[in-house]
Amino acid sequence: MEIDLQRGDVDAAARSADRLADYADASDSAVLRAEARLSDGRVAVHRGDTERAVADLTAARDVLAHQERPVLAATIRLELARALAGVCRREEAVAEGRAALACFQRLGVPPQAAAAEELLRAVAP
Repeated sequence: MEIDLQRGDVDAAARSADRLADYADASDSAVLRAEARLSDGRVAVHRGDTERAVADLTAARDVLAHQERPVLAATIRLELARALAGVCRREEAVAEGRAALACFQRLGVPPQAAAAEELLRAVAP
């Protein structure tokens, strides 16, 4: 799905996200459900439906709340921060961005930490 989005083929990405959602629905895996909602959120962003993206990414974050998947959780929070910034919910975007940054720094993931810092520079007062 990520490759499809990078190529600009949002329809192919949406089909992949739909397949992942089907697998998640048939599974008891919270991680798979979170991944599916993350995929849905990314597709929504590329379609310009930022409100839908916020809803999908919030659901992904909430589904993963009690799982030990810190990199995935931080990735979801960074994507959510971007979407929140896109709908002018700056305070929430900053909170999610800071949470993502803290996790990426703690885990030693420099590229994602840099992406979170960039977002925060753009939206933080």
